[in-house]
Amino acid sequence: MTPTLRRWDPADTEAMARFLASDTWPMHVNQYWTIEAARERVAAAEYGTDDAAWWVEVDGQVVGAVRVELHRDTDPTIDIRLRSTHRGRGLGEPVIRETCRQVFALGDHRRIEGQTRSDNVAMRRVFRRCGFALEGVYRQAWPLSDGGFVDSVDYALLRSDWETGTVTPVRWAEENDISRPAPA
Repeated sequence: MTPTLRRWDPADTEAMARFLASDTWPMHVNQYWTIEAARERVAAAEYGTDDAAWWVEVDGQVVGAVRVELHRDTDPTIDIRLRSTHRGRGLGEPVIRETCRQVFALGDHRRIEGQTRSDNVAMRRVFRRCGFALEGVYRQAWPLSDGGFVDSVDYALLRSDWETGTVTPVRWAEENDISRPAPA
């Protein structure tokens, strides 16, 4: 099963809204979408001209969508959604790899980011296999539907690492961390 990416046409907001409302997204902040809420989100340009979006297809059937927020001030950020019928089938890695290839071809981006919940082990593995390095943990930053929170984790892929097939390690400097309490 080999996925392909087909560029999403921003004029087709209804198809994206129907896609978002057609399934559940348990590892996303918005896990459930009504068709009305999905239409509003898509119409509000979240999938608009400042972003790049692709349909994920397998054998000509739409099985997911990928959106990359192309911020002017920050690095591009990946959002991937696969239909529940296609999760856990090995599509994440080839989709993320192709998304990175396309984003780096779009411009002079130095890096691409992706965030997920700390308990989304499958996505964290995909990021690592695709050359992303763990760069941050945001404690209790991801809201849950029950009102609780889970940690959010941030990964990034450097263009130079993507080009060379390497992973530049993050230099953690906790010994210089000024947020730790001083010894008494």
